Amino acid sequence: MRSRRSTRVLRACVFAGVLSLASFELNAHAGPAATTSVADRAKARRLYQDGEAKLARGDVPAALDAFVQSAQTLPAADTLRQVALLRDTLGQVRAAAEAWEAFLRVCPASATKNADEAKARIAQLKQTPGHVVLRGSPASTRIVVDGESSFDGFPVELDLSPGVHLFQLTAEGYVPQDVHVEVRFGETSSPAVDMEPEDKPPPPPVLDLGRPEPVTLPPPAQEAAQTPQTSWAASHTGALVVSGLALGFFAAGAYFGSEALDAHAQFRSRPSSSEADRGERAGFHADLAFGAGVLLGAAGLALLTGDDTPKTASVQFTPFVNAAAAGLSAGGRF
Repeated sequence: MRSRRSTRVLRACVFAGVLSLASFELNAHAGPAATTSVADRAKARRLYQDGEAKLARGDVPAALDAFVQSAQTLPAADTLRQVALLRDTLGQVRAAAEAWEAFLRVCPASATKNADEAKARIAQLKQTPGHVVLRGSPASTRIVVDGESSFDGFPVELDLSPGVHLFQLTAEGYVPQDVHVEVRFGETSSPAVDMEPEDKPPPPPVLDLGRPEPVTLPPPAQEAAQTPQTSWAASHTGALVVSGLALGFFAAGAYFGSEALDAHAQFRSRPSSSEADRGERAGFHADLAFGAGVLLGAAGLALLTGDDTPKTASVQFTPFVNAAAAGLSAGGRF
């Protein structure tokens, strides 16, 4: 009789244990478990209960770890939902979205409320901005984001909605560049951009005028015996003076011409009103100097080839100033 009673008690205990395990699987861990062993189910149940205990104590990271291990052992719907909730609580945006999607894959068709909650939360999480840290060179680069926000210099840190965003980069002396950055929700991206320097054009050629070659004319034919003989230098004093002045004005014109070309080159590389004014003044002075040099050179040439009969030579210089220009006029008699 006792043996029969002991057998019945043993059978009752085993049946109660099976009922308890089945209740855990159906209520706390609803999901696909057809191929899971009894030992795995028991292990998953212990881990789930451990997670609940740690969560009750307020230890969210430890509770999450226990629920994750339980879900790895038995991916039940309630366990995956707990994992999603705790990852959401800890701000793990992408991991939380993945956990909610895993929950939906095993969620029972009858749990429509939990399924709708998961779908709505996934949609919200996928709208979470991503964080972008853009680095590069040179430091003086101007960055315009999506044609709206602008920043001066690297690095640039900002939060942007998920999707592809346009970064337009410009810097003096560098080739403008457009950079497309894909922003993923809840993630931080750190692209780096090094801009390419522009190819500098060669400097304009400098006009080398040099010094004019002196003109040597043959001495005039001998005049009649009654003409008094004088030295060539004495008879061409005026011509030498005028020719020397012509050379001086040509040298001044060459100097001011080179100044004008230099100002023009500086203006092309770095435009400024001061360089423009300097170029205009130098060009004006070069024109005056060359004009005076041409006139004096022609006069000197005429004097050198003209009558060399001794005459009293005189040269007179008269300065002039008006609203448009200033200069020096020369006149003489030889």
